[in-house]
Formats: sequence, C-alpha cells, structure tokens
Amino acid sequence: MLNSMTNCICSHAEPICIASYTSAILLQFIKIVYEVPEHLELIKKVGSGAYGCVASFMDNNRKEKVAIKKITNAFADLIDGKRILREIKLLSHFKHDNIIQILVILSFDDCSTYCLTNLMFCFLSCGVLPSLI
Repeated sequence: MLNSMTNCICSHAEPICIASYTSAILLQFIKIVYEVPEHLELIKKVGSGAYGCVASFMDNNRKEKVAIKKITNAFADLIDGKRILREIKLLSHFKHDNIIQILVILSFDDCSTYCLTNLMFCFLSCGVLPSLI
C-alpha cells in the first residue's frame, strides 16, 4: 500500500514521514472529499479555516484517534505555500503535550496535501473540552 517515502522535511528536527499511497478510499461529508488510506475511519468534522478542513479519524494501525488537515492547492499561491511550509516546519520542531505534532504528511495524485496529527481534546480559543470529540 505504501508506495514511496521521503524522510526529511526539516534538518533540525526529527524527520517527518511523507507517505504517498497508491490506494485510498474517498470519504465525503459536507461537500469535502477526503482521500485517505483504508485504515482510517472517519469520526466527524472538527473544523475549518483559511487553509483547509480538519476532521477526526480513528487510525486502526495506531489504535488511536488522529486529526487530518486537508489542504487543497497548497502551493498554487506563493504566499500561501510559504505560510503552509512554515506551519509544517514549526510544528515539526515542537514536542509538547499542548501543541499538536505532525505524525505523517500524506499526498496522493490530486492537488491536496493531508497532515495527519495527534487529536487534541481542547481548543485554545475557548479553553474548554469540546463535548463531541
């Protein structure tokens, strides 16, 4: 299932696994299509922002809940592409319980990039636990 892997995005931090899958399943909810490996099961949409949409999944390989941020056309615009790369680089450096960690970056044949991260159980904006995650 795993086609190819490159193992370094940032030379100062631990390498981030970049995986390219040859087979995946398509999941659609509220006009957003996620193309994810078969071992991930959709739980629910968590939120959306300027660069993408985040949904929670159950990773049957890791036996834990993860979040996947789908970024469409990540590098179509130079400024947005630099911001997205900056976010990936910064998150690869941080190792703290209160900051998400990028576990895997998934890419497929389409123009979307998927960042698989650990699922956080609180939001900084409200400071409380969401009831439905």
